[in-house]
Order: sequence, then structure tokens, then C-alpha cells
Amino acid sequence: LLRLVGGRWMVHRVRSAVPLLGRLWMWSGQREFAAMLSSFLDLRLPMPSAVAHTGDVLRDRSLARACGGVSQRIQQGQPLSQSLAQSIHFDRSLVALVAWGESHGLLPEALRVAAEVFDDRIEQRVSWLRRMLPPLTLIAVAALACFVVGGLMIPLVKLIEGLSG
Repeated sequence: LLRLVGGRWMVHRVRSAVPLLGRLWMWSGQREFAAMLSSFLDLRLPMPSAVAHTGDVLRDRSLARACGGVSQRIQQGQPLSQSLAQSIHFDRSLVALVAWGESHGLLPEALRVAAEVFDDRIEQRVSWLRRMLPPLTLIAVAALACFVVGGLMIPLVKLIEGLSG
């Protein structure tokens, strides 16, 4: 439904905005992109081919489609960092690390660092979720129990009032 109403960008925005899990999905895709592109560049593939092949192997299909546009912009002469910056699908920290890698001639290393950064973010978020999930579950169960008890008590009170009146 979101894709019909707003297009691909709407699906990407909603998915990345899902509470607690949206950032995890996004960071996982960014990590996979950085690690794969680094591997392809280590194999000495030309940049447009490396980005296109990276898009072919990514699990995140919206990020994979964005790789096609990035590859085309690189073929037109734009640097990778500028091409990534023009897409909403790539995290700004990834763009900054790629720009640093390009300026210092260390792009594969910068991409490996970016993959490690996203790994750390994922690990921190998962750790946070593990700490927060039990209290949130308890609150949800308590709220559901209150709702059920209220739903049972209100008709009983009305019935008793009706019988006594």
C-alpha cells in the first residue's frame, strides 16, 4: 500500500522509522554495502562495476536499487562520496567516511572502518533492546490485563445496577 501511494522512498522512510527496529535494518544494510564494496575494490574491480556488483549481492533491495543510480553517476564522472550523498538510502556517516577514504587514497580501508562502525551500532542497539524488552513486555502485559479486567467489570457493574434498580 505504501509503495502504491508514495513510491519506493515511502517504503524506505517507513521501514527505517519503525520504532526500535528501523535503525537496525538500516545499519545492517549499510554494513553489508560497505563490507561488500570493500571486498570488490580489493579485487581491483573498477568503481562502477564494484558498486553494481555490490548492488547485485545486497539483501536490502531498496539499497540494491540505489546502487544502480550510484553506479550510473560514477560512470558520469562523479566521485563515490558525491554519488552516495545524492541518495536518501545511504547514511551520512558512510558518506563522510567514503569522502575521507577518497581524499586519502584509502577507500577500501575506509569502507572496512565504516562496516565496523555499523557493526558497533548494531551491537549497541541489540544490547539496548535486550535490556529494554523485558520491562516493555511487562508493561504491555499489565496494560492488556487491565484492559481485559475493565472490559469484564463494566458489563457486570451495569448488570448489577440493572437488577437492583
